[in-house]
Amino acid sequence: MLRYEASIRELCITAGMAQSKFFSAFRMTVSYFKINSHSVHLWMHQYNFFTYILTNYNKTVLYTGVTNDLDRRLYEHFFGINQTNSFTSKYNCFYLIWFERHQYVNDAIDREKEIKGWTRDKKNKLIEAANIDWKFLNSEVMEWPPTKIQE
Repeated sequence: MLRYEASIRELCITAGMAQSKFFSAFRMTVSYFKINSHSVHLWMHQYNFFTYILTNYNKTVLYTGVTNDLDRRLYEHFFGINQTNSFTSKYNCFYLIWFERHQYVNDAIDREKEIKGWTRDKKNKLIEAANIDWKFLNSEVMEWPPTKIQE
């Protein structure tokens, strides 16, 4: 959790808004705040959201997705949890080849939509800019291959 301290006036000027609308317009979740005379103390959560691209073993298909827990999501793709007749289970897409972290879920979703609208060539260039050899990145994110947890 992060702690910020600044004058209310400074924060409102930075945000470009009236003081009365300051807290409602904050994009981060304020879990606690305290006002002392002319300053405000904010304790904010730092969130992680990921836009990611998976492929199959032969690297012939691509799948773009969003999650707030990348290792959990890779586990679900690998074991096909809640994915009956899904694209990833049909084409065995569970090899991570690209991912990007976002602070806000809307940014991650917007990025996913943007990438899904691209041509295969443009997606290939995005992947190659960060992962030129198309190395599977699963083991950099989690223990790979995962062990199935009994339900």
